[in-house]
Amino acid sequence: MIKTKCEKFSGFTLLELIVTLVLVGMVIAAVIQILQGTQQQSVSLSYRLEQLDAAEHSMDMLVEDLAHASANSINVQISDSGNVVEAKMGKMGDSGDGLSIFSYSDPDRTQLLKRVDWMAVPDDEEPGEMVLYRRETIKEGKVFPMYIPMCSKVCTFNAVKDEEGLLVEVEASLYLDDSLNPNRVMRMSRTFCLERFSI
Repeated sequence: MIKTKCEKFSGFTLLELIVTLVLVGMVIAAVIQILQGTQQQSVSLSYRLEQLDAAEHSMDMLVEDLAHASANSINVQISDSGNVVEAKMGKMGDSGDGLSIFSYSDPDRTQLLKRVDWMAVPDDEEPGEMVLYRRETIKEGKVFPMYIPMCSKVCTFNAVKDEEGLLVEVEASLYLDDSLNPNRVMRMSRTFCLERFSI
């Protein structure tokens, strides 16, 4: 005897498979977008932290230059223009903008031991930003005229002596992101006393 009864097959229809594949594809695409966004934020944060670390290192190195000059020479002279250099205005100012530290071995200032220049200069590659440079021009009788970039994304740099000439206040602000928004900057400063106190 021949059975004519249709047996039911268990399985999925083509429509169910297509819907499932589309849903799985959408979930995978969403996960990939989340991972890419997280990776981009991680890279951006890492870059910002490197910039801030470079700025902190630069400010600490500037204080070390001042400390070295005041500890190892009889006479230290600091020249500054007292002007704030602002990159957003594209104004570099004259060569006096920045900070120059002169170390002399005699009170008459005739024997120059070392000169260290710090200067913030507009960045050619990033309009509206500045780069902070350091240069040692004289060291043990040799001239090193090369400026070394210390940190970028500088918004302002200012070095000012107080009226008595005992304290040097160095201030810098850095952009926190690429928007060059003056409200999104990190300000840092260092104060250094040129003369040691004796008791």
